[in-house]
Amino acid sequence: MLEALTGIIGKTLGAVVSPLWRYLIATFRRPNISLGKAPKNILEHLKPSASQDHVRALLGPAHQVINQYWFYSFTDALVQIEFWEDGGAKSIALGLVGTKKVHRFPVPICSKDLGQLSIADMQQEQCTFRYRDSLRHQELLVEMRIGPSGAWSNWTFGAMMAVGSQVLHESFFEWDMEANSLKTDPSLVLVNWVAVSNSGDEVYFDWSMG
Repeated sequence: MLEALTGIIGKTLGAVVSPLWRYLIATFRRPNISLGKAPKNILEHLKPSASQDHVRALLGPAHQVINQYWFYSFTDALVQIEFWEDGGAKSIALGLVGTKKVHRFPVPICSKDLGQLSIADMQQEQCTFRYRDSLRHQELLVEMRIGPSGAWSNWTFGAMMAVGSQVLHESFFEWDMEANSLKTDPSLVLVNWVAVSNSGDEVYFDWSMG
């Protein structure tokens, strides 16, 4: 009799506790987010001054938000958008990720896609070429202003080597610190990120948000 009663109580508790346990797990466990690919024509449809609503419509909710920056981590690209405090987008940056060399993103002002562009492709008379580094990275930058006065855009093309990065698509070069010049053939140095801005402020691409 006691064994039968114990069995009935056990089954009753199991019927109540099991669904409750599954509910608690589903409610509090960390969500499993499946990331897709970035839109290939992102730089054609997402431009400086774009509203936050337009960005959400194109890319969805930001994966990370830090102050005025929105970050998206896709399987083929990292996207960083900086907003003006009381307005639309100030700058849009796009960086290649992974080890595959098949990722391609059209750049409106270039004949080649990001993923094919080299530093040599971007070096022109009206451009500024320089080196920038920190404790965590080294990079080459080609910067240019495009468009008529009052309607211009600043473009930045970067070849970055990030220390310890498992995300950013690799670019490689050697820089002569004493001569302040590039030792590597620029045609062999891959541009692995690009940004467009409606501000004259320097653009920093935060690869660590990937």
